[in-house]
Amino acid sequence: MVASVAVLTYNHEAYIRQCLDSILAQVVDFPYEIVVVDDCSADSTQDILREYAQAHAQVRLHLNPENQGISQNNNLILSLCQGTYVAMLEGDDYWMDPNKLQRQVDFLNENEEVGFVGAECLKLYPDGRLVEEHEIPAEGTWMRHGDVFKYAVKGPVTRTATLCFRRSLIVPYLSMVGAGNDTILQAILAKQSHFARWTLPTSVYRLGGVSNAKKSLQKELIYQDYFSTNRRLKHQLFPEECPLDEDALSDRGANILLKMAIKERDWKKALTIKSGLKTEKYRKKPYVRFLMGPVSCFFLSILIRKKYD
Repeated sequence: MVASVAVLTYNHEAYIRQCLDSILAQVVDFPYEIVVVDDCSADSTQDILREYAQAHAQVRLHLNPENQGISQNNNLILSLCQGTYVAMLEGDDYWMDPNKLQRQVDFLNENEEVGFVGAECLKLYPDGRLVEEHEIPAEGTWMRHGDVFKYAVKGPVTRTATLCFRRSLIVPYLSMVGAGNDTILQAILAKQSHFARWTLPTSVYRLGGVSNAKKSLQKELIYQDYFSTNRRLKHQLFPEECPLDEDALSDRGANILLKMAIKERDWKKALTIKSGLKTEKYRKKPYVRFLMGPVSCFFLSILIRKKYD
């Protein structure tokens, strides 16, 4: 198998057809598979996926019976991919260039020192506007960025929807939960190889979709687990470039629990959490400094409910 397209879905019934259709519209001269992992969607996403799997032999499904979360699913889908190259696309995004996959595979075939490639990406707003992230040139060309590890270790150097990489570079790390997360994955790729980018947009990243909808405190708590996994794994893999402050990481999670306690007006629990904060960054938060008892908790809860309700 030359290429695998890895698609993660969760409650994407409104978007998954556009996503899969954009992959199936790719014009290629090689065999490829579409590997879809659905994280126990509660809407009709799984029904739509079964429909596509019946109609298209290259669509392979893995439907989680229970929700597994981002880190576990990223590792799972990469372990299921069989292609020499892997391209990634979330279920609420889509490709706009039918030559995207062929162009990237051709470039990787011709440039052994390059381990991963990306491209420009458009942002799709809820009102239908498509906005360029950077100035787009009149004609497309490949830009060789070479060694980008010092940038990739701080965060992704290309949108996931534009990414294509050599699967062999990530396979040795898939026993580590979180290695498939975008910020970890691209750092691992950059540590071992060079990066290049196509200067025209090939993909559309949806703002206001399921994966980037307005956060609630519960979503912040879920994301905290993802964030902590990334920080600890980065430190494990790249200790010099990624020092780890466990107190700050712990306080980051406690800060979310504190806001939840204030929102529920549980002032005793809130004060207990406040007393356990270890870092100045979180002790200086306004709602931490002004939290003194039941009266202050009541007024602070009004502000927090306005932000998160």
